[in-house]
Amino acid sequence: DDALGLFKNDVLVDIIGDPDNDPGSGWDVAGVGSATANHTIVRKSSICSPQTDWTISAGTSTADSEWEVYGSNNWDYIGFHIANCGGGANPPTAITGDATNISNGSATLNGTVSANGAVTTITFEYGTDDTYGNTVNADPNTTTGSNTPVSYDLSGLTNGTTYHYRVVAVNSEGTTQGSDKTFVPFADIINEEGFDNDLGSWSQYSVTGDQIWAQDAYGSATYAKMSGYSGGSNENEDWLISPALNFDNYDNEIMWFETAMNYSGPDLMLKVSEDYSGSGDPNAATWTDLTASAAWSGGGWSWQHSGVVDLSTFNGTNVYVAFIYTSTVEGSATW
Repeated sequence: DDALGLFKNDVLVDIIGDPDNDPGSGWDVAGVGSATANHTIVRKSSICSPQTDWTISAGTSTADSEWEVYGSNNWDYIGFHIANCGGGANPPTAITGDATNISNGSATLNGTVSANGAVTTITFEYGTDDTYGNTVNADPNTTTGSNTPVSYDLSGLTNGTTYHYRVVAVNSEGTTQGSDKTFVPFADIINEEGFDNDLGSWSQYSVTGDQIWAQDAYGSATYAKMSGYSGGSNENEDWLISPALNFDNYDNEIMWFETAMNYSGPDLMLKVSEDYSGSGDPNAATWTDLTASAAWSGGGWSWQHSGVVDLSTFNGTNVYVAFIYTSTVEGSATW
């Protein structure tokens, strides 16, 4: 769980891990938890200029990571590594980014493309399922560089409909499709909270423990934060609860959010209630667990978009959404 850096003439040229953060048992790589512990990681042969940003280098899946993860005690690559970097071109690298500027019938598609030695043409495919059916030229439409950000502004979309999309990059050496991602345009925002200065319209309730949810910031990012660690791990149960939401005024309700976490401890939970009173111990109400309906940060302070969480089965004028944090004396993650 110690970061390792490779320097030439005092310039960092390669790195494994994040020297500013302690991952606990190990860093996640290519979607494999704690891959730097009890695994063998090998740089992909297509990577000729490694990233010194560990978050980008590690990636979140086999498609966007610079590394391949094998079981422990794999000696096949010790002492050498054959890379396809002999001066010739390679197929492009394409990473689908999260959609942004999602609003009434519109959204911006995003991606990152590396040409890998040949002029590369970039498009986005999108549609209402993962067969797509629509292709548009990205902006920019071509690149010869590395890690080129690309985008496309979509409009005329149907609100409340799930759209699939991916970035596609083509050069003389091959075609690379980024991973499939989704978004849902919407007409009305029932509740939006950026936690700019405090918890805003949301509230916290502490069932157990002295630590509580609070607003925090890092750089330009603001968020609600919870940790059960204070001089050591402590037992906690703490709820971050939305205001009352009137679902009778809307149809096809959905939500999404982003999470980042680090250190070991119980996972964060997501629940919804139609009968919470709005005050007092939330355990006195009935809650439906939607934790498995969302994607969550895998650790290392890596931000993860939840994807679209369907809330359309809930009804009433006082619907509540809550994030539930728990910790024990054995472990207390920070979310």
